[in-house]
Amino acid sequence: MTSLSVTTTPTPAALTPATNWAAPHASGKLLIASPATMTAQGVAALQGLNVTTVTPGLQEVLTPAGKTDQAFAQELKEAGLQVQPDFLYQPLAVTNDPGFPGNAGLRVNGEPMTQTYLTRIQVPAAWDVLQKCSLSLSGALTAVLDSAVDTTHPELQGRVNANVSQVGTLSGSASHVYTHGTAAAGIIGATGNNGAGLSGIGQQQPLLLEEVMTSEGASTSDLAAALYDSVKRGAKVINISLGVPTNPGDKVLDQALSSAAGSAVLVAAAGNTKTDVYYPASHPAVIAVGAVGSSDDTLTWYSARPSAPGNRALDIVAPGGAGNSGSARDLLTLAPGGGYAAMAGTSFAAPQVAGVAALMRAANPGLSAAQTRALLLGKVNNAAGLPLLDARAAVTGAITGK
Repeated sequence: MTSLSVTTTPTPAALTPATNWAAPHASGKLLIASPATMTAQGVAALQGLNVTTVTPGLQEVLTPAGKTDQAFAQELKEAGLQVQPDFLYQPLAVTNDPGFPGNAGLRVNGEPMTQTYLTRIQVPAAWDVLQKCSLSLSGALTAVLDSAVDTTHPELQGRVNANVSQVGTLSGSASHVYTHGTAAAGIIGATGNNGAGLSGIGQQQPLLLEEVMTSEGASTSDLAAALYDSVKRGAKVINISLGVPTNPGDKVLDQALSSAAGSAVLVAAAGNTKTDVYYPASHPAVIAVGAVGSSDDTLTWYSARPSAPGNRALDIVAPGGAGNSGSARDLLTLAPGGGYAAMAGTSFAAPQVAGVAALMRAANPGLSAAQTRALLLGKVNNAAGLPLLDARAAVTGAITGK
């Protein structure tokens, strides 16, 4: 098999900006990156405190009553501990109020819809390639780090390998954010070729659902735990459709992303505000996904290419709908309650990239995460001037190794 050259990812220490205490974070607790051996001063500083383990090497400590998080963090730093806030990340979706849950069939807002985005990114052609090679139309295990998902949806029956809640001490409700996670999971793995509904990019796609989001957002600790758990359970691709405008100085998440990228292809939504690429999509180990509208040469939901030195470029784009321009121009996917929804935003462009990466890793299990990423980004369709996802070319490249 042809070998592929890959770029070495810079270490998190060289990438993470200074801690931004003004960035949204969970109040009343801090994260401690615990070394293999802790100094006596560090051990003494934690005596009598409420400390729990998030992942190996990462602990959460509750801030004592009467102290602010920032002041308490300074005390712990002076004791030699690496401390930071538990930052919060937000979903990157735009909807046009399709009235879910419960819209039966494939009509949204009374309007018939089809999955036009599958044709635009050459998914049916990729399926043809796989069938001609007697390969499965199911992708490799893919983790969806998102809100809770309606696992009772008929289109997700038999698709869920595991459903894990990582939501820790955040006080927000999870119930009203089922829509976002269900829609993202549907694009990747709704059951295909079953005579009903729609099809995910992988027709019999195994999914690992990692719930990280409440109405407050997704915290650093929950995201780090989900990344660790996803790799431990064997996920080959990880989709992250959430973020914040800039890296708030999140060393913990930087490290978790770098570690997970050693075995899984990481894909994230780049943001919808037409500014610089959001974090964690801006992390160099992550594929940053922008979104085109009804035309392949026009970015609709995106974060822009670099406007200043050091700003991150988009890696790839996929259809992302038009948002407020009408449901027929948006992305057809699943809604809670057994229904279907029209969604828009980079939150739903990213799962298309994740789904194709999963097909690639299933077609050629010998590909590493880095090789898969290199092939995927090297096989984009630049005909319209933007790096549009091309499933057929990517899957063919995975099979041939070049």
